[in-house]
Amino acid sequence: MDVLDRGVGSDHRRADAARADVNGQYAHRSLPPDASSPLPQGRQRHNKGLPGPVPECLGEPTAPGTDGLSNRIRHYHAPMGSPAPPEADATPVGADGARPATPAGHGAGRRRRRATAAGLATSVLLAAGFVAYAVSVSRSVPSSKYANLVVYSSPAQAPRFDLALLGRPGRVTSAVLHGGPAVVNWFQSTCVACQAELGTFAAVADAERAKVRFLGIDVNDPSASAALAMVRRARAEYPVAQAPGVASIDLATRFGVGDLPATVFVSPSGRILGEVLGKVPRSELFDLLGNLAAGRPLNS
Repeated sequence: MDVLDRGVGSDHRRADAARADVNGQYAHRSLPPDASSPLPQGRQRHNKGLPGPVPECLGEPTAPGTDGLSNRIRHYHAPMGSPAPPEADATPVGADGARPATPAGHGAGRRRRRATAAGLATSVLLAAGFVAYAVSVSRSVPSSKYANLVVYSSPAQAPRFDLALLGRPGRVTSAVLHGGPAVVNWFQSTCVACQAELGTFAAVADAERAKVRFLGIDVNDPSASAALAMVRRARAEYPVAQAPGVASIDLATRFGVGDLPATVFVSPSGRILGEVLGKVPRSELFDLLGNLAAGRPLNS
């Protein structure tokens, strides 16, 4: 027996002894039987004395100073039923546990972030509108005498504002609502009901201006010139302010306005007592202004 035979046989005896001490079974790689192989199926086949690479069962060459047996067992045998551990992913992981996107996915990631931000902004706006509506409903008491009148059981202070006058220089502020009862009429040039009501409102305001202060606010109007022409046709002599843009919707909401036209009644102390949603008939408007000027409840 040559040196290779003795090395292989000795190594296999030590490997068999090591396997006998380990609780578990091991899988052996077997060469498929062929006509030229005298070995039975399932036995190891070695190429004794033949030139060429080291036989597979010997594994990788043993480094000096290491245990050749454990090296060969580690590389050749694997416990049955125990899959080899997956290779570690070399991709760096961020602080939040997420892996960085590949360059090809950067555009999709940005689009997802933009869509998420837009969804959150929309949710915040909807929530704010719902809260304003809930507050308005919670403090309102429907009136049976006037169909479109809503009276607030807990009047809130009118919000502050500073707006430019429509069609002429100057500004109007929330100070105009203090020192006496006041009425604020909200309208828009594209609103058909507003066009039908404004003439009646201007005529009643001219008759009652000694008792009540009047203010008109053109809210979020797409055409300031059309609004000015509408005011001139109605012959409104009271100050009319313009509240352009989306920001004006927030101001209208704080006044309790949810639809146009809207007529808001304010107490001498600057608190919002109630409002009429929609067009106000001439007779009802006179009655409401009389109650407001006398300090009586609006729905009396």
